[in-house]
Amino acid sequence: MHPSVPDQLTLDVKLHAYNTFDNFIESDKNELLLNQLRSEMFEQSVFIWGQRSPGRTHLLHAALHHMEAAGGTAVYVPLKSSDNLMPSSLRNINGFDLICIDDAQYVSGNSELETALFTTFNNAADNGSRLLISSSNSQTLSGIQLKDLVSRLQSCLTFQIHSLDDARKRTAVLQHARARGLGISESVVDYLMSRSERSLPMLIGLLGQLDDKSLQQKRRITIPLVKEAMGWM
Repeated sequence: MHPSVPDQLTLDVKLHAYNTFDNFIESDKNELLLNQLRSEMFEQSVFIWGQRSPGRTHLLHAALHHMEAAGGTAVYVPLKSSDNLMPSSLRNINGFDLICIDDAQYVSGNSELETALFTTFNNAADNGSRLLISSSNSQTLSGIQLKDLVSRLQSCLTFQIHSLDDARKRTAVLQHARARGLGISESVVDYLMSRSERSLPMLIGLLGQLDDKSLQQKRRITIPLVKEAMGWM
């Protein structure tokens, strides 16, 4: 990692090293985007959006790992984190082959952050870096005051991440659990999906809670453990 980049920018990726292209469950409508991201030599900056983060973060992590596996350098900046939501987190990123910026909607309306993101675009162009930017929705542009930044964002290849149907969500949860080494059965996943909100981020978050509970109590993740952990008695 570049010495000018704060350590906290790399922590989230280390926690999500299992997010790869191979275990990304895609909608049929996302094939073009995946082909684009698998080519670490894509020339244009890429802007992806999708409501409630249906796989945006997964894809940014996957692109980062893919670039590093190909011998390139990459950095991930999660702007949702208050530690990273500062102009210096964007202005000081230089020298990477790929820069992944997650949750860009958080710069909207903040003049300093907007200017910093604009600087990131310019630095990337000067250094030959590739930018991969995500947002929770396509309306990020409407709240940005800096016209030059709007122009830069509009120049990106733009893709919408489409939500998965329940069958693909089930497959994604099972794959995620296995990638984390969780001994979780299909019946437990079915139970989770029948009782919780069926958004993929919510289900993945529940897996993390169950993993913690399982480790604390030294118990397998079973339906009784789920009921106890979630208060679904």
